[in-house]
Formats: sequence, C-alpha cells, structure tokens
Amino acid sequence: MDKKRRRTLLAWLVLLIYWPAIFVATHLPRLPPVSLHGGDKTAHFLVFFFLTILFWLARYGKLRPGVTKRPFWRCLLWLALYGAIDEISQNLVPNRCADAVDWIADMGGVLAGLAVLALMRRWVYWLIVLAGAILAGRHWPGPQRPIESLPLFWRQFELAYILAAYALLTLLWWLSWCPAGRIVWRRRIGIATLTALPAFLLLDEGWCWWQWQTRPGAELLCGLGGILLGVVCAWAFCRQHEIAEAEKCGKPV
Repeated sequence: MDKKRRRTLLAWLVLLIYWPAIFVATHLPRLPPVSLHGGDKTAHFLVFFFLTILFWLARYGKLRPGVTKRPFWRCLLWLALYGAIDEISQNLVPNRCADAVDWIADMGGVLAGLAVLALMRRWVYWLIVLAGAILAGRHWPGPQRPIESLPLFWRQFELAYILAAYALLTLLWWLSWCPAGRIVWRRRIGIATLTALPAFLLLDEGWCWWQWQTRPGAELLCGLGGILLGVVCAWAFCRQHEIAEAEKCGKPV
C-alpha cells in the first residue's frame, strides 16, 4: 500500500470514529458542564472545526479549498446540512432542544477549518494564524484572564506556553522570510526578527496591562526568551542543513 493510500485510509478511520462520537455526544440527555471559555458555543465551534479538517482530508486529500472550486461548496453544504439535522434532531431528546446560535457556531467552525486548510501550505499564513491565536488566547473578552478560567493544573504552565508560543512564532517568522521554505541564515532576517517580534511582544504585554491591569513581568521575560530560543533553533537548523549539504557534496565541514 502506497503512502498516499495509507494517509487517506487513516483520515477515513479517524473520521468514522470522530463523527459518530460527536453525534452521540450531542444527543445525550445530559452533558457535563463545559469548562471552555465561551461555554458550549466554543465547544460547537471546535467540534466542527476538527470535523471539517477530517472530512476534507478524507474526501479530498491535499487539494486546497477555494471559493471557486466545487469541493469547497460541497463540503460547506454537507456540513451545514449535517449541523442543521443535528440541531433539529435534538428536539427528540429529553432535556435537549434545537438552538440556531449553536448552528451558527458550527458554521463558524466549518469556515475556520476550510480557511486553515486553504492557508496551511504557506508559512506566512501559519504565522498569521499563530499570531492571531496568541492574541486571542491571551485577550479573549471576559471578566478575567482566559488562563484563570482553566483548572489549576493547567495554569501553572502559562509561562511555558508563552515561551513555546514565541519560539514557534519566531521559527515561522524566519521561514516566511526564507526562499522555498528552507531555513537560511541572513543578517537582514535576524535584524527583522529581533525588531518586529519584540515589538509584537510589547504590544501583547501592553494590551494585557491595559485589559487586565497586570504589569509585564515574568511573561515578558518568557516571551523574550522564546524569541531568542527561536533564533537559536533557526541557526541550529540552518547549520545542520549546511553540514548535510557539505557531506553530500564531499566537502569538508
């Protein structure tokens, strides 16, 4: 079995487990309270976001969604129809009822999933998605910081999350500047990195200070540490690539 067929079968297998599972979950008479920030609407969004990605990968593989392509509208139509049937059929379950707002949250997840699939082949788009996720994750509207709505076990990883998020952001930024998605070491990329990303970090922390009245401290240091870690990783990847190329050509390292 070739690699392409194995990927397709794996996507179908995961989809055939995931889809019935979410159908059963939405038709149980009682569900445990949703602890996600934003409540059940966030859960609806995330459930259909992942359903969209799995459905697309199983049905269309690596084809990129586009509003001018028929698969895009077919996927949108099928999942919109399923979301409507899912909501309407909940009227038959005790303690459950159809909710148009839930369907709107479902469709938001579908559109977000299609957007990610359309953008995922370019590093600059992943960069935009991650930057938006960092800001959304730290500044989601509410009476308190989003991290404080999580269980105590997860709150202790806030600084590690900031460090890892900014390290990954730095690598994606570096890749967005490099030709053909290969990490290369350039002085101008380093200057741009050490200028733009700290400015983004200061915007992030300044927004936190204005929104939550929390002064920048350990979070700022972890963000700076993540940027430096990303630069070090970029240099290490570039150096490893140069060594591999030299060995391939028989040149001394």
